[in-house]
Amino acid sequence: MTDIAAEFGTAESSIRKRAKRYGWTRNPGALKRERVNARLAEGAKNGARLGAEVDEAWAREVDQDVADMDRGLRVFRKILERLEAEIDTVRGAKMMKVIAEAATVAVMGIRRIRGLDAPIDLGKLSDEELALLAQGKAPR
Repeated sequence: MTDIAAEFGTAESSIRKRAKRYGWTRNPGALKRERVNARLAEGAKNGARLGAEVDEAWAREVDQDVADMDRGLRVFRKILERLEAEIDTVRGAKMMKVIAEAATVAVMGIRRIRGLDAPIDLGKLSDEELALLAQGKAPR
């Protein structure tokens, strides 16, 4: 924000106040992902509002993202069910390998949609959590 303040010849505190007042964000994509995740976590359905500051167009985008993610999850789950049913009838090693690879892709898709493999923001971790990571352990 220092750069912005210098560019426009104003105090950094003025920029911060304006950013807070108007809800500016450094990474709108991350904010949208955060809100989509919140919507999924609370189990909200179409028409639910995330907050007064969200305009209708963005709310519709979030609703569509949630619907797309739900659709993707249903597809991946159906694939896994079919693969599971087929594995007992397969005799050849090649087909077993194909089924195993397809199952892996389906599971990876589910994990990606659910955000289970999302990168960790190291800046938000405490010193204790960073120490656990340094030891090769997952932070709690």
